[in-house]
Amino acid sequence: MWDPNDTHITETIHPSDLQLSHVLGKGGFGQVRKGVWRGRHVVVKQTEKSKEKYFTNEWTKLSRVSHQNIVKLLATDKSFLWLVMEFAEGGSLWTGM
Repeated sequence: MWDPNDTHITETIHPSDLQLSHVLGKGGFGQVRKGVWRGRHVVVKQTEKSKEKYFTNEWTKLSRVSHQNIVKLLATDKSFLWLVMEFAEGGSLWTGM
């Protein structure tokens, strides 16, 4: 469960600030959709409510990482379990290998 006293700093978004588009993929914990936030193309990982611990785990790890080769976590919405991240042009990592 999310701890409001945690020291991880990630911007919280309001769902109305996000324009969601099509689904890019689905996995065991939810789906990934393309979107626009503040005029910027982003991806939104939507975690299923039953998988909240996975959301918390990923949010905790991504909020601590800053590297040019890792997609950046931009914001979250903890009520919808959304992780808003940079959109990486060029398709899937698997197709690029």
